Amino acid sequence: MYIGREKKPRWAGLKINKTNIKECNMNILKDLQDGFQFIIVDPRIHTVAVFCAPLSNVKKRVQITRNKRSKNTYVVDIGRPNYEQRQFLKLCKKARTKPRRFWYKFLKNAK
Repeated sequence: MYIGREKKPRWAGLKINKTNIKECNMNILKDLQDGFQFIIVDPRIHTVAVFCAPLSNVKKRVQITRNKRSKNTYVVDIGRPNYEQRQFLKLCKKARTKPRRFWYKFLKNAK
C-alpha cells in the first residue's frame, strides 16, 4: 500500500493514435520482408539491418541475423540501432547525407 501523494504512471497523459500504430506495424512488416529478401538470396550476408523511416532521424531498426551453426535459422530483432549502426548514422549525419536504408554485415570466411 502506498501512503502519501499518488504518482501518475509514466504512460498517463499520452495519447495513442490507433492509425499511427497500424501504419508503424505495416512499415515494420514491409522492412522485415525487404530484409529477408536480401539475407535469403546472398549466403555471404550474416546480418541485415533495415532502418525504419524517417531516414533523417532513425530511431528504430529491424535486424535479421543468420545463425552461424545452422544456416537456415534466423533471429529477428526489432529495436534501436546498436553501436556500429549508430556510428554509421553519425558519419552520414556529419556528411549531411541520408543513410542507406539497409546495413549489411558479411560472414568472415564467406565462400
